[in-house]
Amino acid sequence: MKTVSTEKIFRPTRRGITAVLAMFYVTLFGALALGFFAAVNTAVTISSNDEKMNRAMVAAESGMQFVRAQMVTLSIPYGTPQSQLLSTVWTQLQGKLNGTGNMGGSDPTKLVDGSGVSTIYVPGITAGTQSWMSLDNSGLAMQATIQESGTNFVVTVTGKSGGTSPIQRRIQMTYSIAQNTGYIFNYGIASRGRVVMNGSASVTGSIMSGTAVAAPLTMTGTPAISGDFSYCSPPSAPSYGAGRIAGNTQTSSQFMDHVHPGISPPEFPVVDSSAFAAFVPAAGTSGPSVVQTATPAIKNFSNIRIKANSNPTFSNTTFKGVVYVETPNKITFSGNTTLQGVIVVQNSPTGTYTTNTMTFGGNVTVSGVETLSQATYGALTAMKGGTLLAPTFAASFTGTVSGTSGSILTDKASFTGNFIPTVKGSIITLQDVDTVIGGTTNMNITGVAGSGQPTGVFFGNHYSPIPSSYTEVQ
Repeated sequence: MKTVSTEKIFRPTRRGITAVLAMFYVTLFGALALGFFAAVNTAVTISSNDEKMNRAMVAAESGMQFVRAQMVTLSIPYGTPQSQLLSTVWTQLQGKLNGTGNMGGSDPTKLVDGSGVSTIYVPGITAGTQSWMSLDNSGLAMQATIQESGTNFVVTVTGKSGGTSPIQRRIQMTYSIAQNTGYIFNYGIASRGRVVMNGSASVTGSIMSGTAVAAPLTMTGTPAISGDFSYCSPPSAPSYGAGRIAGNTQTSSQFMDHVHPGISPPEFPVVDSSAFAAFVPAAGTSGPSVVQTATPAIKNFSNIRIKANSNPTFSNTTFKGVVYVETPNKITFSGNTTLQGVIVVQNSPTGTYTTNTMTFGGNVTVSGVETLSQATYGALTAMKGGTLLAPTFAASFTGTVSGTSGSILTDKASFTGNFIPTVKGSIITLQDVDTVIGGTTNMNITGVAGSGQPTGVFFGNHYSPIPSSYTEVQ
């Protein structure tokens, strides 16, 4: 029989292994916690920096849009020399921004550094340091500099985020000079002065008055305007009488739908006749194409110069090409006159509309340079759009005018005869004096495609950004 031993078998125990494992996991979780803490802390820091950088870029972009809004609404006079562009821009920016809340008391400053480079600072310099323009209540701000680069300007805008340890971002764009749009050519007749209509005169087209000294429109008799009538803010109201606007008398409920008071004054153009001067004899010369007498014997002219103070009267005469007028002068067209071309006045004319006059009497037939023979007149045939470009002159149309006319620009104009041509352009008077439309005048102003801006007619300039020049800079 087999006996069973009751003796216990001794096995040594391994004490502390659980504690070791626990410590291992504690260490592991602690390391992971530290890692997570560091990662989260880093992410928060990066996120905060990203937010500051993004806000700084928003500030810079907002600042660029602010500067752009100023630059595109400038009106730099046509012909401003390059040496005066920056000063002109600064002067106009001062007019727009000085004393405004945006500047915060630091108006735009123009400084010249040691190398002779001029810079416009927006906002300006205070105590030797450029100020910041605040964009919100959190410290978001911007500042800009404008520097010349030929006829262009380089605009650099710095944006700054708010809070402690602010971050800055800086962007830059080049702005190029561009001519203002000739919105004034949207009107058939645009008078800086008041418009006086009487008799049975009619205008097919719209009329605008920019007068600041009188009632913008006075209508007596039964005159009519087929389009709308617009005016700025004169000291007294228009007088419509029995006149019609867009087919309605003042008693019609629809009358005021075609009257537009309080419009913004449009920019009036300037005339630069230098392009036409190349087609006529030079100043100081003589010959059959230079008129120097009050009673010219020649009856057929081509590309002529009328000397100052000659005060000629032309009767039964044909003109082709350019009629270039020096000042002062009093010119009369009588009998049967044919004008196939354009009448222009010298640059920087002397005198005023009281000393310089043109009177169109008798029968006058007009047509543009585009109707001339290209083989004979060459490039002149492409310089179309104008029939009479005569600043400082008063033009009086007392006879019968027919044919097809381009734009007419004078200081003062009166139409008291039988003015019945088709006007492909606009009639613009440049001084705040009466534009008179009476008699049996029946103007048909059709305008032309686009702005209708004739050769030799210019407006002021502004500055537009060049999108491809956008860059972020240090």
